[in-house]
Amino acid sequence: MAADMSSIDGCTTELEAVRHDARGAFAYFSAPRLAFMENAGGSQVPRCVADAVRDHLLHDCAQLGAGYDVSNRSTSTVDAAHDAVAALMGAPPGSGHVALGPSSSQLLAALGGCYSRLLGPGDEVVVQESCHEANAGPWVRCAESSGATLRWWRTDVTPSFSSGGSGGGGGSAADNATSASSDAAAAAAGGRLWVSFPCASRPGRLAALLSERTRVVAVTHVSNLLGGVADLRALVATNA
Repeated sequence: MAADMSSIDGCTTELEAVRHDARGAFAYFSAPRLAFMENAGGSQVPRCVADAVRDHLLHDCAQLGAGYDVSNRSTSTVDAAHDAVAALMGAPPGSGHVALGPSSSQLLAALGGCYSRLLGPGDEVVVQESCHEANAGPWVRCAESSGATLRWWRTDVTPSFSSGGSGGGGGSAADNATSASSDAAAAAAGGRLWVSFPCASRPGRLAALLSERTRVVAVTHVSNLLGGVADLRALVATNA
């Protein structure tokens, strides 16, 4: 693809071209009456990424750091990939701050396993309840295996139910659950059932969970369940 991604600033057109290239190759993105919401379970990539991986596997796939020509090319390709991710994330190139692996689940599981050997009784691990399993499970297992205390940053969820897209009620969860059956019946008859969750984890409650014994805080930036986007900069500034 001809899009120039050398600079992030002012490249809205280029980003749109990349997004179109990634989505255009998958028919289910444009299927009528279908909203594809499983992108986290199968990350789609632009064609240029697939082409680059194919080219590497067919021409330069070799042991890294072995010193011969093909190995040197392979090493340079992997180093360039780390530098590209570092630039995207705002980390200095060559800093060792970027780890590439098969998936987020695998990388976080490995990280949690490493921390389990560093923590012990008396230490505390805080996990946000709305975290994806990939970011919650490793820290739960880390606390269990190390003897650290696990503290949950709970999610405040009061669902509201409505049918026909007319808006939701603001009653209690019990009241809304009672009315859900009639709304479900309306949905089955051809209407729509809307369920909204107005709240996620309250930032103010995190401070009460932190102490001098806190060693790990696992939070989510964008919830895969509720769709909420957390202001991580403000969260860190308030609780660091």
